[in-house]
Amino acid sequence: MKKLISGLVLLSLIHSATFAQNKKHEIVAGYGIVSHQTLKEITVNLAVTLATVGYVNTIYQNGSGTFYLGYRYHLTKGIHLGIDAAYQRINEEVNNQDEVLGNLKREYFTLSANSNFSYINKPAFQMYSTLSLGYIQGNGYYTPIEGEKDSESTGLFGFQVNALGFRFGQNIGGFVEIGYGYKGVLNFGLSVKL
Repeated sequence: MKKLISGLVLLSLIHSATFAQNKKHEIVAGYGIVSHQTLKEITVNLAVTLATVGYVNTIYQNGSGTFYLGYRYHLTKGIHLGIDAAYQRINEEVNNQDEVLGNLKREYFTLSANSNFSYINKPAFQMYSTLSLGYIQGNGYYTPIEGEKDSESTGLFGFQVNALGFRFGQNIGGFVEIGYGYKGVLNFGLSVKL
């Protein structure tokens, strides 16, 4: 019986020591709304409509928002470096006066490096800012009502600046970030520290 109790105490000490160590790695999965690409499309569509006095316009129909996965390495207690991969889709309708000419689908694939700077770094709560810079592969697919389909690809500079981010939870947690860029004005998700 003494061996069993000693073994259980030893196991609980090892378990406590393992969870007391700082976790250096973090996996994040998130979703963002009102991205730079979405606002740019709406602004360009409005400019084209005004420039052509309403003869030609592209109307934003819907979008997927931005889905992303990321990895963070906790370099120090307050500085985290990482990488994100993101995807966004935007659907638009192309019109000439009141006649629908076709549909335009845009897809954006982003790969970016990022750094988080923590202001508050408690075990169950962090407050931070983020800067992300990277590359966006933009693909556009035009499907006309009549005629041939057309497509284009372009490379773009990608960025995300989060003025404020909040993470709640210890090893498994949720986060909310407020900023501007390829993820969006507001993005949120889950993270796991390993």
